[in-house]
Amino acid sequence: MKISVSTKYSFVNTYIKIVFGCILFLCLSVLPLPLCARAATKQINITTKNYNGGKAIQEALNLQSGEKPKYEQLTVYIQGGTYKITSSLLVYGNTRICADGDTTIYYCRTDSASEKQGRAPIISNACSGKKGYEGAGNITIEGGTWDFQGHADGDHHGMTMEAFRFMHGKNFRVLNVTMRNLYRSHFLTLEGVRNVEVKGCEFREYTNPTIRKEAIHIDCVHNDHMAPSNQENIIYDDTICNDISISNCDFSHVPRGIGTHVAVAGLFPSNIVISNNTFSDITYEAIKAYHYKNVLITGNTITRAGCGIKCYLYSADSDKDEESRTNYVAALPETQVESVPVYQNIVIQWNTIREITDAKIGFGIHVVGNASRIISDVTVAYNVITISGTLPATKRSAIYVKYGNNIRLVANKIYRSGQTGILIAYGNDITVTGNSIITSGGNGLTARDCQRVNCNGNSIKWAGKRGLQYKATKNSRIERNTIWKDKTG
Repeated sequence: MKISVSTKYSFVNTYIKIVFGCILFLCLSVLPLPLCARAATKQINITTKNYNGGKAIQEALNLQSGEKPKYEQLTVYIQGGTYKITSSLLVYGNTRICADGDTTIYYCRTDSASEKQGRAPIISNACSGKKGYEGAGNITIEGGTWDFQGHADGDHHGMTMEAFRFMHGKNFRVLNVTMRNLYRSHFLTLEGVRNVEVKGCEFREYTNPTIRKEAIHIDCVHNDHMAPSNQENIIYDDTICNDISISNCDFSHVPRGIGTHVAVAGLFPSNIVISNNTFSDITYEAIKAYHYKNVLITGNTITRAGCGIKCYLYSADSDKDEESRTNYVAALPETQVESVPVYQNIVIQWNTIREITDAKIGFGIHVVGNASRIISDVTVAYNVITISGTLPATKRSAIYVKYGNNIRLVANKIYRSGQTGILIAYGNDITVTGNSIITSGGNGLTARDCQRVNCNGNSIKWAGKRGLQYKATKNSRIERNTIWKDKTG
């Protein structure tokens, strides 16, 4: 039998493949076992019978405590049931803590008195001696109800406590977690971290709803007051937060929903997306975007809050923090800072806001800078600010822009604002187009002490005072607006 050239090549190729496969198998079979283990994944199951007050969870987490995590991913799976965790948990890199859907975890810590005042959250990432984003990362917390016992009969009533704290790291995910019963401080604190996703979570039931704290707090690793920790050798280097996504979460009966109450001069947390969340029964601001740039706030629903959405830079009339300290501090001497960005790139769109009630800060959307620090490049578009029952939509103006340049107010629908529908003051290069303002307590639209305000194609009906007012405003245009039955005329 005669074998063709192509058949010969086929045999040769098959032979080469077999020999190469054998060599590869032999090489892999003699590799050191630790190298194989490091690349593997591992799951450890925790039950109500073996958790030992949380010690078994910490022992599992400690498997990743080396300079490099032992496993490519360690999963600590908490099976359904009720748990009482007596001490804080330190999480190392490449770790996932997953609680079964019907799991309730009560924090019943027995730490020292100093740690009980905000320095021992139930979960924090290992970041001792780390700077920048070098701390433990690639961490996921998923599922379960986490109860911090801040209610009148709880272990932590009257106590300052951060619940989860991530600092000096990157790549964090908090998914489908319920947090409840905090007396004061924050449910989730993000301090000097990058690439964070918070999705499908619930934050509810502060038992001290007048404390000026955010449920999700976005902060800077500036000093021990702003970023306290129970870990040793924390490096304060002004690392800021970047690349944060918070979506599909529910916030109810909390002082503030998402935001920041202290800023560091010359540092601007950036690339922040707050989308499709619901906020109800919020004492102060639902969203408090202080000193941010590159921000998208979209698709959120806010019902019953002191203020809806506030985006601002430091100004003399802004509130101080909850201890009455200044909420604007100088950067550390070694920190590289920037001036106020000419283009902050803030977009607030497609949000629904109802029943904003605070007599002082009760604006639906508040965009504010000051004379020396102008907020700029902000779009407020397609938002609905309306009633939810018999109360006005807002206590004060529905949309208020102060000391803002290059502002676009487009196609917002406002029904029954407590005061002026849209109020603009001390701004330049502002476009107001396609908005619908119905039944405002004051003027429909006011621009005062501004330049280049172009008001085009708006519909203003039943204003409590004037339909449209320009006061001390120059080089501006008013075109194709419909004004109907304003009270003053």
